[in-house]
Amino acid sequence: MRLAEANPPAAPETARLVILAHGWPESWYSWRHQMGPLAEAGYRVVAPDMRSYGGTDAPADVAAYDIGRWGRPRELPAWLTQQDLDYYVAGFRCSGFRGGLNYYRNFDRNWQLLAGQDPVVRVPALYVAGDRDLAVTHLARAEVERRMRPLVPDLRHIEWIEGAGHWIQQECPAACNRPLLAFLAGL
Repeated sequence: MRLAEANPPAAPETARLVILAHGWPESWYSWRHQMGPLAEAGYRVVAPDMRSYGGTDAPADVAAYDIGRWGRPRELPAWLTQQDLDYYVAGFRCSGFRGGLNYYRNFDRNWQLLAGQDPVVRVPALYVAGDRDLAVTHLARAEVERRMRPLVPDLRHIEWIEGAGHWIQQECPAACNRPLLAFLAGL
């Protein structure tokens, strides 16, 4: 498993650990704007390439991606440079798309594996989303919170980043880092 790490300037061995997990079709690289500020704030930061992304193994068997295991656009958005795109392209040349898609192919199996498990997130949590993220724009903000509270009772804060879409940590790094650092400082 490839791990990208950033350590605080002083005493990294005693620093609190922050793990940043990416989604599809990304890699650890999508967290590049958060790793430095978190490390500078005193945290040890680890961002793994999830299974089949970038430099991590990519088994062919779809079952290897269950919950029990861990084309170019014509014009790039302002937050994505050609260098960024080249990084992602190189990663997918190495790993392909199959592994990332296998996570989605396991949705039904993961529901079965988690049947009877307590679905409640019982640790302090922060939710950060872009107000243009199509995953949530069909819901009113109050409805997002209403649906989350029973499953995330220690939800400390919800931050809506104006003008951001789905890839908030890349689109608006500073606006994403502020609530993340404030949340971690309050733990």
